[in-house]
Parts: sequence; structure tokens; C-alpha cells
Amino acid sequence: VNNKPLVVNGTITRTAVATGSELVGYSGFSTSNYLEQPYNAGLDFGTGDFSVMCWVKPVANGNRYILERTVEGLTANRFAIESSGSVFKFNIQAGTAYIAESSPYALGVWSMIVAQRVGGVSNFYMNGKLVGTAASSGTVNLTNVGAKLAIGKSISSGSAAYDGSISMVRISATAPSAAQIAKIYRDELPLFQDGAAC
Repeated sequence: VNNKPLVVNGTITRTAVATGSELVGYSGFSTSNYLEQPYNAGLDFGTGDFSVMCWVKPVANGNRYILERTVEGLTANRFAIESSGSVFKFNIQAGTAYIAESSPYALGVWSMIVAQRVGGVSNFYMNGKLVGTAASSGTVNLTNVGAKLAIGKSISSGSAAYDGSISMVRISATAPSAAQIAKIYRDELPLFQDGAAC
């Protein structure tokens, strides 16, 4: 309805998330192979609530970007989801960085992650459970005219491409409750089984 699609830069690999499943994951990210959305005022969340939700399948530990929204070359007024070592991080930053960190992830396994800011507090959920918080991020104004959204690499550095797979990315100007997140996880988990129809 908003007609603001993602742009495919380079070539992105589409692979079924499980044998015979209809749902696909996206991989093969690099500095030249990634998904991008040009500036979209709908993602200017100001100091308000918002959430980012996706499924990811890490294949290695390391510092990589699942997604980031900012102006190219800058880390101000940005939000990002990163893998760092063996954990995921939700980073809201404008000078000071407010980071909500996940518990350690398993390699080669699909996990659902939800990063949200609600009431000025950043929360990180993994597989339906709250695993990390970071207070005071409500002071960061995420209205950032000219900011782009990249899925699969960093916008601020132009590198740190994600080396795993990503599926079902959603971004909202609302923050679901803990009960809603748990239900979404239970409802979507069967899509990652062999032979699952969407």
C-alpha cells in the first residue's frame, strides 16, 4: 500500500529455510550484494516506540550487520541489529550507544529475534523470550532525513556483511507486548520445518 519496496543490489541468494519448505531465507550478502530501502520517512521514529522483527540463521561467530538504518558513513541517529561474537545486539545510537544484548545464539539454527524500543527502554527478545534490555534509549531521536536502510550489511561503514541467512524482516512504528511476541514465535516456528507450507 505504501509502495516503498526494497532495492536488490547485486545478487541475493534465495534458499528454502528447510527441506521442501515454501518459506525462503536470503543470504550471500557482501558489500555489493545486499537489500536496501532509500530514505523512507515512515522509519523516522523520533523518540517514540518501534520494533524490528526477523528470523536469522548464523553460520559463524563474528561482528556482522543484519540490518542498519542511518546516513552512509555516519553512526548518528541510527538503529542496527548486529551479531557480535556469539550474541546479537540491538544498537540505538546518537553519540551515546544504547545496546540491548541477546543470550548466545546457536550456529546453523534459525532463531527469531525482536528488537524494540517501548517507553524509552530498548528490549531484545530471542525465540519469544526477553533476553536483554538497555534503558534511556528514548532520548535518541531516530528521525534522520536521508537515512537508508540496509539489510545484510552496514550502512555506516559500508562493510561487515552478514554471513548467515535472514528471513521475514518486519519493521513497525509500534512495539508488541511480551505475550504477542511469544505468540508470534509459536505461530511462525512451524514455517521452519521440513515440508512446511506458508
